[in-house]
Amino acid sequence: MAVPGTVRHSAECGVTDNGRSRHEELLMTKTEASVELRPIEQLAERVRSLIDVLGTTREELKLALDDNTRLSGEVEELRGRLQAAQEQQETQTRELQSERDEIRERITRMLEQIEELSL
Repeated sequence: MAVPGTVRHSAECGVTDNGRSRHEELLMTKTEASVELRPIEQLAERVRSLIDVLGTTREELKLALDDNTRLSGEVEELRGRLQAAQEQQETQTRELQSERDEIRERITRMLEQIEELSL
């Protein structure tokens, strides 16, 4: 126990080497820790934000892939229809050319017959 008027030793009264009380030192340590945690908290928030963006990007990618698959199917269907239409046109063209050649031959024979009659 201390005698009134005497100075206590620094370890007894909780004073540190730099003249601050232990309570003040603890408060400063907490403040320093909170100051040091701010960049970590900001980084954590950025990481959470990046994860959200990544999730959104994945969803958009899945939708784009689904659309791509659907559209590829439609393109293949249209190619098939186009090829069928082209084949039909080619067949019709050959038939018309054949018919034209047949008509030409008939007209040529008819003209020859008319010429023979005219002589």
